[in-house]
Amino acid sequence: MSRIILIVLAIPVVLVILAALLIPLLLDEQKILDIAAQALKEESGAVLVVDGEVNLSIFPSVSLALGDISIALPGEQEMRVEVRALGIGLELMPLFSGQMEVGEITVDGLVMTVKSAPPPPTLDTSVLSDEQLDEYYEKRRAELDSAGQAAGRETIAALPLALNVQRLSVTDSVLALISTETQETTRINIINFEATGLNLADRAIPLQMEIQLEGSTGSAPIALALEGVVKVNADTRVLTLEALTVEVNGVLATAVTAQISGVIDLTSQVADLQLGFDLGDIRGDGALRYASFESPQIDANLHLNKFDPALMALAGPDAAAANDAGNSDTGLDGDKPLPLNALRAIDTKAVLSIDSANFGGHVIEKMRVRLRVVDGIARIIALTGTLHGGKLNMKATLNGQHNTAKLHTTGGLTGMDIGAALEAMNAEPIVSGKVDLQWQLRSRGGTSNQLVETMNGPIDLLTSEVTLKNLGIDKMLCEVVALVNRETLSATLPDNTRFDTLSVNMKMNRGKLRMQPLVADLPHVKLRGKGVLDLLAQDFSATFTARLSPGLGELDPACRVNDRLTAIGWPVNCKGNITGDPADWCGVDSQKILEQMATKEVQRQVEKEAGKLLDKLFKK
Repeated sequence: MSRIILIVLAIPVVLVILAALLIPLLLDEQKILDIAAQALKEESGAVLVVDGEVNLSIFPSVSLALGDISIALPGEQEMRVEVRALGIGLELMPLFSGQMEVGEITVDGLVMTVKSAPPPPTLDTSVLSDEQLDEYYEKRRAELDSAGQAAGRETIAALPLALNVQRLSVTDSVLALISTETQETTRINIINFEATGLNLADRAIPLQMEIQLEGSTGSAPIALALEGVVKVNADTRVLTLEALTVEVNGVLATAVTAQISGVIDLTSQVADLQLGFDLGDIRGDGALRYASFESPQIDANLHLNKFDPALMALAGPDAAAANDAGNSDTGLDGDKPLPLNALRAIDTKAVLSIDSANFGGHVIEKMRVRLRVVDGIARIIALTGTLHGGKLNMKATLNGQHNTAKLHTTGGLTGMDIGAALEAMNAEPIVSGKVDLQWQLRSRGGTSNQLVETMNGPIDLLTSEVTLKNLGIDKMLCEVVALVNRETLSATLPDNTRFDTLSVNMKMNRGKLRMQPLVADLPHVKLRGKGVLDLLAQDFSATFTARLSPGLGELDPACRVNDRLTAIGWPVNCKGNITGDPADWCGVDSQKILEQMATKEVQRQVEKEAGKLLDKLFKK
């Protein structure tokens, strides 16, 4: 593409040179055009044809005006250029001292049609075996290194002179890119482009541009406006962006604006940029390095006020194509294959500082994350922040190098507000209080659901100030005790349960969360039990043994307890779905209570009779 651009720039330059050197022939415009056409063909193979009028004058400046120009460039990238009007102005007086100063080049009605060479085939890594994938990563690293060395040796043919144009203007023009595979045409409309003081000597070049990228049928075009100052050094082949302001409309609901500065090394294809951007509600700034032949290809250090994964992505240039090649039907279904083909094409390193990050309603405040993605392995090296009032500190690795992905995550969350977390999940806030979590989990699979189903590892949970709404465990047990006492409750007991302590040691196993032990202390009841939660179905079951304290009678005289009632374990069975009504979850197993009480009574009678017998024996 760089060769094409240089040829287009070279056309007016060659014409100006010939006009300056061949002043004796100035009255023979056709002769100059013939010489220019021959020079272009010898240098580049381009064929120049002028079908319109040719006007040449030498006072007060040397100027050349051409109409209806066409240029054809054969080769892998077939190109055709048509220009409605081309104007060239050359300062006359400097010519007598052997210097050349181009005053102005104006281009109107340019139509550049480029038929691109077929792109290299995109490899679908999802069809490779694990052994072939290992070879693929090794080969890609070698090819990247080789391509970087080749790029360093490449040079673009120098222009016939040091480019020095006071003003370059392009209006009402079109760049048409034709795909050789689909024959579809992408049209870039150049509404206006203007550069002042155009040079290759590392001097400031103010420029402005307004273009439109035509959308598909029925969609609005994408408009881009650019204004700023650049420098080009032909010797070092470095492009310096001193201050560029870019505005894009049509990509998002609001305009996207960015301020860009930095340097671009055209030889090594490395860009070191400072960025500031505004996406409406999302604003950010920072540094970004893009290196075509280095690893990482993208190295970013950014600060954002907000973050939404749907809007922001840091990925290598091949990721989108790879995703299309290997995962054309991704969707959000948990049974769809993981996008490993796209992951393997990303080579990114990033440090992100985000004031507020929203992940499906769960907002992490003051989030800081360090990540690295390369060769199919995505590592969250560290992620910290505040989640629902709790302090989050975690790390994770998703290894997608092979066809069965492996996930490993460890971390902790202290002091999280349970009610806020439930509200973020659009669930009824039936539990309030604080929770501390610690986890260390591993899983493997080819889909999101498989990663959940095979997840293994411990999770420890400890709560404080917890209240469970719509399930009064004290009330439920008190009602059963009242029945045993054959009395009726006189007080209205609360339908909520306040826990003094609640802790759970959990173990993930094949998608099920096995909870043992479950330890809960209420003011007058102690619960010990175990349970199971199916993460995908969200169904759970749990069994508890409740031990009553004499203080239970403080709730109501009808539920007073004696030694016989405190001596037995009161079975409590719970079962349901976490989205259901807590009032339907738990119940006391009255049959087992009666059996225990009968057993205890028999034991008591036996002990009593045995005591009487012993008394008689000793009295004898």
